Amino acid sequence: MAEPKVALQISPPQELVFQGPFTDVVTSPLRLMNRGTQPICFKVKTTAPKQYCVRPNSGIVAPGHTFEVSVMLQPTGNEASVEASRHKFMVQYCYAPHENVDLEGLWKTINPADLSYSKLRVVFAGLSNANTTLGTQEETPASIKYIQNSTTKSVHHTPPGIQTSSHVTNLRSGNDDEFARMQQKAQKAENELTAVRKDLDDIMKKYTKLQHDRLHGQAEVGFPTLQAILITVAGLLIGLILGKLM
Repeated sequence: MAEPKVALQISPPQELVFQGPFTDVVTSPLRLMNRGTQPICFKVKTTAPKQYCVRPNSGIVAPGHTFEVSVMLQPTGNEASVEASRHKFMVQYCYAPHENVDLEGLWKTINPADLSYSKLRVVFAGLSNANTTLGTQEETPASIKYIQNSTTKSVHHTPPGIQTSSHVTNLRSGNDDEFARMQQKAQKAENELTAVRKDLDDIMKKYTKLQHDRLHGQAEVGFPTLQAILITVAGLLIGLILGKLM
């Protein structure tokens, strides 16, 4: 019976399984068994080289022997960052052209027709259901509509105790009118008070003149009564002005 093109048996054949938790290095073994009669050269490649460490990533499997490769997933720190659907591995291999093979130069010079390939996808076991749900859940039209409605409400709703700009403007306008009225009232009272002070000044001048006349001549009858009346009138005027200011 004719020997297969390249008699390399890969185990597992289709999937590399990594068992969580993924907060530390997780290793999945990849076994390569040479079932032929010639040495087989291999090289392991991945679509996510920054997240995996492959030791060794290339080598030679002697006839009838099994070669074990350690595929190590680096710690992620967060299960949600694991993207299993994007991680794949490929094993490329061929028969060794001679005994002393330069593996680095081999993959650059070999005829692609002499290469064989085996692809494996990555499976992450032990992921929590919460992360799986988060990764696959999609928004429904109903949920989107609900978000839009709640956003519209939050825009047009004014919380209790918070005044709108139009209300504040109305209050400011009313306060300005009241302030103007108070200013007019205070100015009027100030004018009246000035007039009273002038009247009091005139009264004091008359009183001083009467005192002077009394010292140099006969005092008029009833002067004490006139003095009391003038003082009473002055007190009433001051009280009236102060009452208007209150």
